[in-house]
Amino acid sequence: MGPATMMAMDNIRAARQKKLVLAGYVMQIVVMLITFGMPLMIIVPIIYLIIIRRFISIDWLCRHIRWQLVTVGGGLVILLIAMLFLSVGLSEINRQTTLMGIVSQWIAIGLFICLPPWLVYRIVRGLIFYGREEGMTHLWP
Repeated sequence: MGPATMMAMDNIRAARQKKLVLAGYVMQIVVMLITFGMPLMIIVPIIYLIIIRRFISIDWLCRHIRWQLVTVGGGLVILLIAMLFLSVGLSEINRQTTLMGIVSQWIAIGLFICLPPWLVYRIVRGLIFYGREEGMTHLWP
């Protein structure tokens, strides 16, 4: 194979890897918009990202995969913590109202309110860097 053929194959490989990473962002957007609040559906992008991580060899795209994993995984953890606080607060409804019940409900509401803007920020920031073909410099801004 000549150098031109090798370069063409590298370009095709890079284009495929870019499409895989972009599909991860699209999947996150779809899950956030359509199935928000269903923790089992949030697992779908995590599984997808873990599977395609093996096929990505370009460094800046690997950093986007890690960024997406932290975004989706962090969103799932925040959602589960909010549901835990909500369940504690709701279990206090049938009993005498306590400070713990009130505080846990407010924490849950705060987490539910803050989660969508945080996810939008992470996805938009990732797509901006993806569009520039730059890797994410750090995982947790």
